[in-house]
Formats: sequence, structure tokens, C-alpha cells
Amino acid sequence: MSTCATAESSQVRFSPGVTFGDVGMSESMSEPSVLDAFRSDVRGLSGLPAVALLAVPLVIAFEWGFGNDFTNVYAISTAYESSTGVFAIARAMLAGFVVPFTLQLIGGVVAALGFGALNSTAAALRRRIATRSESVAGIAYSRLNARDQWWVSVALGTTAAVLLEQGQRSSVAGTEGARSMRPVIVVSALFMAVTTALVSGLCAALLELGQEVDAIAPAIDSLVAILTNPLAWIALFLAIGAGRLLLSWSKQR
Repeated sequence: MSTCATAESSQVRFSPGVTFGDVGMSESMSEPSVLDAFRSDVRGLSGLPAVALLAVPLVIAFEWGFGNDFTNVYAISTAYESSTGVFAIARAMLAGFVVPFTLQLIGGVVAALGFGALNSTAAALRRRIATRSESVAGIAYSRLNARDQWWVSVALGTTAAVLLEQGQRSSVAGTEGARSMRPVIVVSALFMAVTTALVSGLCAALLELGQEVDAIAPAIDSLVAILTNPLAWIALFLAIGAGRLLLSWSKQR
């Protein structure tokens, strides 16, 4: 259910989880980092416009980092825990669709509204996407085939879909820009939501079947207790984040 998991196909290859902070750490010396580009975009702004544009990097950090993953798995596990049998499966699938779909819509709208005013930031993020999938560089999301659209949506989410689309057409800032991105946002959000719902339903069904087998029922009950404990997911994501930091630190030595 992770939206930042490694996605690989014959045409699309993404590296594992990228956060907004990571993107600014390894840009080439000839190009500004994402953080530097954002500072350049908001330089001279003050008051409400500057505050409003802060929503864009926050959404990127949430969606490309662990915030999106944690919110999804917590909602799905809570829904599953609240019932049993076929109802538990149905609740898990419902949460697996509604929550990701809502998050992706919000992220897509914020991206469509914000990137029109953050040209340097958008360009830096597109370069970052290109380093992880050269085959989608310079191609609008709407021109990708369905399989590649699915990979982009699941790997990085609707913000990446908006970035790819805006990079190949004249970006329009404000509400008009958001309206022009509406089909891309909805399609990308649906790809993510349907995928998460199906995976959630499959996992819930396997857990329910396991609880019906006496020999493994105690082990399944223990597994369910772990999966429905938010602290377990927090510990997992913190461990993954720490591992990535150590790996990045070791490469820079």
C-alpha cells in the first residue's frame, strides 16, 4: 500500500521514497536544488501569498514521503479492525478507496494551483522525476499509456502527474490552471484509489481466511494486532527513514 514504493516496468523506473528535503540534497551543481528553487520563487513575496504557497512543499513532503502512506494504512487498518468477516473486508476496501482518493484530489489541486506560480520549483521537481524515470521525461501525463499512467500515479502520486502534464503545456496559474488539470487529477487519483482498495481487500480477505484456520489463527490474531497498531507503522516508517539517512550519509563520505 506504499505510494512511494519502487515502481518498475519496461518503461518506467522510480527509486524508492523521495521526500521534499531529499530532492534538494543531490541535484547537480549546475542546477538549483528544489529548496533553492522554492526560495527563489517566493523571494519578494510576503503575507498571505507566501503563506499560501507554503502548502505546495508541504503537500510534496506529505505525498512523496511517509505521511501519505501512514494516513492510508492507519485508515485502512482502523476500518478493518472495526468489523469482522465480509464486513471487515468491505470496510477495508472502502477506506482503501475513499482516503487515498481524497488525499490525491487535494494534493493534485494544490499542485495545480501552486506550480503555476512556482516555475523554478516545478522545473526542479521535474528534473528529479526524470532522474528516476528517463522514459517519462518530457512527456505529458495524458499522453502516457494507461500502464505508465498507473505507475506514475502509484509511485509518486497526483502531484507528479500534474508536474508532468504542466511541463508540456502552457501552465495557467490560479483556478483556471486547476480546472485545466481536472482530468489528470481525477484519473491519477482513481488509479491510486482503485489500486489501494484492491490491495486492501486482498489483504483483509487473507487475514479473515487465516483466522478461520485453527492451526494458524493465534498467529493471525497477533499479526492483526500489530497491523492495526499505529505505533507499529510509526516505528516502521521511522526505521525506514533512518536507514535512508544512514545510506545517504555513507554515500556522501
